[in-house]
Amino acid sequence: MKYRTMVIMSATVLFFGCATPDRETRPHTPARIHTLEKEKIVQKPLNADAYFSRGVVSYDSGQYERAIEDFDQATTLNPKNAKAYLNRGNAYAALGEYKCAIEDFDQTIRLDPKNAEAYNNRGAAYGKLGQCLREFEDYGQAITLNPKYAKAYYKRGVAYRELEQWWAAIDDFHQAIRYDPKNAKAYYNRGVAYGKLGQHEQAISDYTNAIELDPKYADAYNNRAIKYLITKKYDDAWNDVKKAQYLGFQIHPEVLKALHEASPKAR
Repeated sequence: MKYRTMVIMSATVLFFGCATPDRETRPHTPARIHTLEKEKIVQKPLNADAYFSRGVVSYDSGQYERAIEDFDQATTLNPKNAKAYLNRGNAYAALGEYKCAIEDFDQTIRLDPKNAEAYNNRGAAYGKLGQCLREFEDYGQAITLNPKYAKAYYKRGVAYRELEQWWAAIDDFHQAIRYDPKNAKAYYNRGVAYGKLGQHEQAISDYTNAIELDPKYADAYNNRAIKYLITKKYDDAWNDVKKAQYLGFQIHPEVLKALHEASPKAR
């Protein structure tokens, strides 16, 4: 009896004493998630949700072609899955296949007419194809559907900036910042617009905000250096030149020449 008790206790330690990680406790890295979704597909090959989930993981890890293959399966198995069309459109856009992306965004909107993201992303695709009117129409519709859509304001602001419609760009960047105060690019681009209008102090302020949010924003250091040069703040200009160069930015030779000539002490 004593021997049997020891055997039972040993067996108990064998089965319960060792902490072997089970499936639920393993870290869910992208590769691990991809494997789990593959297992679901093997178990249920007609599982549209599993294809969709695996497609999202592939997209997030930059594997756009693989993502498209999975979204193909998801839309085949469930033709009414608006999110699958939207995500496949995003993958096509990431590959530069904007016409295919627009077709998928069209289908997303047919299935889900109130999908602001689909309008926003289709607008961006139209912009890449040079179809400005449609681009602006889609950004406007995205904002109508979601008046707090910071990304749509930002995208439209960039489009206005490219057309050199500076005040319209500033208005949209202001809204982008209002709804997403940590958007360093919105501050930067508003700074560019202010600079084009000769409002150098406002530009410096926006570049400063962009740098505070992203201390490695080399373009912002460069542009702020130019504004410091214009406003005769030479020491500040040299400091920003050095920071931009440290980050790998190539300062234009004319800027360096002008700063050397204007600064009391060439650095």
